[in-house]
Amino acid sequence: MRALFLCFALLAAGPAAALSCMRPEIATSFAMAAESPDDFVLAVGRLVRSGPDRTEGVPGPNPGERGSYSFAARFEGNLASPRGFDIPRSFDVTVEVECFSVWCGSPSLGENGLYFFRRDGADDHALIAGLCGGFHFGNPTPAQLRQILSLAR
Repeated sequence: MRALFLCFALLAAGPAAALSCMRPEIATSFAMAAESPDDFVLAVGRLVRSGPDRTEGVPGPNPGERGSYSFAARFEGNLASPRGFDIPRSFDVTVEVECFSVWCGSPSLGENGLYFFRRDGADDHALIAGLCGGFHFGNPTPAQLRQILSLAR
């Protein structure tokens, strides 16, 4: 009986452990962006939804599962330069929310944040809202901003 209980306990723990994420760190996120074949822009400011949800992909095969989706947003804030976050900019952003089973990334809207925007051409930008985060840090501290600028130099 004890073996049967242990077996059920291990099976029940599977879904709970299916998505375990480490807390995102600025240095790790910077390394991921630097190692990517894509170009990224560092920015501090606010992201606001500017369009309706636009479903991308298919819903999951089981009830309640969600497929990844994207929506339009608008960024207002400052881009990074060697002198700091001192280049005022406003531009449209496609927020790409990744989903797996019932878990989805956080779109990180409406708050002051540090963003790693992927550049998709001269004027197109995207925010990857991954399952475990990493390309958005809400309400960054002055120490975090100094850290990212020192990494970018």
